[in-house]
Amino acid sequence: MRELHTIREQYKTAYMKKERALIEKKEKLFKTKDYRTWLCTALSLDELRAKSEELYKNKDKAFKFICTEETRDLNILREELSFYTN
Repeated sequence: MRELHTIREQYKTAYMKKERALIEKKEKLFKTKDYRTWLCTALSLDELRAKSEELYKNKDKAFKFICTEETRDLNILREELSFYTN
């Protein structure tokens, strides 16, 4: 049981560290107001360009399209953490 708790804490620490780093990275990229630097794989650059003005005005919406691969990886890590938590 103690070993499971240790593994859970390691996953929690790793998740929190990666989450903070990703949020900081997204903030920095959002501030550039340049969708071409957002590392978005969910949409083509043409699709992203069409939405860019709307996204520049709404950070929460924009964050869904910034660093999409890293966000996916973070979500997987969160699911793993959830596995050890429950």
